[in-house]
Amino acid sequence: MADLPLASPDLIRFGEWLPVEWRRRKRLFRVRLARLGLSDEVVNPQLQENLSGMMGRGLRRHGFPKLRKMFTESLILADLGYVDAEQLRAACDKADAVAEPEIDRRLFPVISLEVALRAVMGHA
Repeated sequence: MADLPLASPDLIRFGEWLPVEWRRRKRLFRVRLARLGLSDEVVNPQLQENLSGMMGRGLRRHGFPKLRKMFTESLILADLGYVDAEQLRAACDKADAVAEPEIDRRLFPVISLEVALRAVMGHA
């Protein structure tokens, strides 16, 4: 982990150990920026990042079509009893019918896990 100091297990454990109020809104990071003399505009920006629209767009353009293609075959997660294929299909159809910021992003882990299982099991 010498090449990835921010991913060191010790640093991750330290971050998990910190009180929640110190972690909320990256408080320690913001205090450090303020002490370095950065403006309040930099330390506490008005616009916070929100990638929900981009995530919704990605699901609509790539995730849902991929999932629909996998429905034509057997879903590994359904075969193993982890998901109900018909409920997943209904959730996919429902999510695809709403505006991108409102898309149910909880479908992403299901799609990515199915893709990963297919890769591991040679079902690409």
